[in-house]
Amino acid sequence: MFTSFKELEAYVLGCGMKKRIALANAHDEPALSAVVNARRKGVVEGTLVGKKNEIIAMLHEMGESEKDYEIVDFDGEELEAAKIAVQLVREGKADIPMKGILQTSNFARAILNKETGLIPTGGRRLVSQCGIFEYEGRFVMITDAAINIAPDVETQIGIVENALPVARALGIDCPKVAVLSAVENVTEKMPSTVSAKEIAERGVEGCVISGPLALDGAISMESVKHKAIHDPVADAGLWRSFVKMCRHLYGRPVPFYDEPDGYVDAELNQIDVQFIAWYSLESHLGFMGLVSPVDSDLLRLSHQVYRLFAYIYDDAPAASDFKPLQELDLDDREQVRNIFLTSGWLFWNSYFMRPVSKHHYEPEVDENEELSVEETLTDESRLHTTFEQPTGPLALLADEWLRLIVDDRIPATANPHRGGDHEYFTALCRATGGEPIAFCATYDDLERFLSERLGWGDEPGGHFPHLRGHNNFVIYADRHKGMIIAKDIAQYVNHPSNTAFDATATDAHRLVMEQGVCPVDLLRYLFDNDMVPAARWPSAKDTSILHDNWDFLARLYLQKYYRAD
Repeated sequence: MFTSFKELEAYVLGCGMKKRIALANAHDEPALSAVVNARRKGVVEGTLVGKKNEIIAMLHEMGESEKDYEIVDFDGEELEAAKIAVQLVREGKADIPMKGILQTSNFARAILNKETGLIPTGGRRLVSQCGIFEYEGRFVMITDAAINIAPDVETQIGIVENALPVARALGIDCPKVAVLSAVENVTEKMPSTVSAKEIAERGVEGCVISGPLALDGAISMESVKHKAIHDPVADAGLWRSFVKMCRHLYGRPVPFYDEPDGYVDAELNQIDVQFIAWYSLESHLGFMGLVSPVDSDLLRLSHQVYRLFAYIYDDAPAASDFKPLQELDLDDREQVRNIFLTSGWLFWNSYFMRPVSKHHYEPEVDENEELSVEETLTDESRLHTTFEQPTGPLALLADEWLRLIVDDRIPATANPHRGGDHEYFTALCRATGGEPIAFCATYDDLERFLSERLGWGDEPGGHFPHLRGHNNFVIYADRHKGMIIAKDIAQYVNHPSNTAFDATATDAHRLVMEQGVCPVDLLRYLFDNDMVPAARWPSAKDTSILHDNWDFLARLYLQKYYRAD
């Protein structure tokens, strides 16, 4: 599928395609220069109809020779010049008529003339115009903006049918068509809305058609979200919100895969399918890291799935479950119940959230019970779980997902801590010579460090007796939050002062993929400072997958532990 004129030009040049243009009243600098530029690129030959002397003078100014063009000298009525260009096409001496300096109406008259024009004698005789524009990384077509002034329903359907071969020539097998009006609501006072609704209900074979839609709602996703339009042509929902959040967090639309040229947020893309394929398999296996996102078999599978999806994507109906979202006012306290119901669906049943919530909460359900997870919970516990437990692949709260979907609001980050450095941060940096991290191989080492290096003094029974039996401690202090102690993980951390580091350890992924192993603040410090070189995806050989995507993986696998403060 072509998404830009640059791609289309490259295709034409690669095919060695060359057509002859018959330019009517060619003594027109803008039109003539377009033909000249196309000839220089090797895609057209020019037959120039008009005032020969003026045409030659213009060609010389452009650095061209008249010998490279066929010139038909004509100095008469512009309608006749248009007829000459059309006649050249009829006779097979040219392929395309083109308008120079003459009225569009005269150019159209020459083409539409029943006797000497280009209208076929048999079959459909409806003529319509199709404008093609490059807009936000894709082609947008507008039809008909020039020929049919007040078309009825049947004529509008014919206009759509005329445009379909043009769309297919651009690689759009099943175009999304919006029947335009000034507003989206159907009203008898505006006949265009009534006819648009009738056309949408009748449908047109070979496309997905909808209406009425205003132009901004048909082509602008920003307008769609602003107006809360729910429509098969202009849809908004969970996946789009996920992509937006990934761009915000990671600078790319989905984890693991670089954004390819031509990626369109509102359309189906290959890397989207790759991610969904991985996510589906990994969630089915219980989020155990068994499937690598770059596994060759997975990529081959996702390619086949993408081909299937691309074939049926435009015909697929929009998800009706999203409709209630468009009716919410997230700042209206009276709508809390509706918000709860919607977020409950989002949390428990959506394809994107449920894999996570399922594996986190279903084990608590008695296998002999035939109730769903949410049915086994009291209203109070459901409310708590829905609104206070992060979920989904980005570990957002239900209200954060809702605001992102409905209002297009990126969830607010935690307010930065104010004030000076925390006393534990200051003390740890003083003890280590300037770093907020330290290591203790045994529990006795930890007690000595706390008592002597941090100046906590002796404590009968130990400062943290519950840590007896553990070793390989990592002590870390956040500048504003205070100090944390992580047990049994020093073997994964490469630091000059850490004698416990084991370069051969093969399970460092536990830091990211196992709840309760490593506090997130420490995890962020370790990866930001490249201190866990051996951490890799369990089924992959290289470390780049985990290192490049550690934050996403931590969100997915750690969930509420990731959000713990």
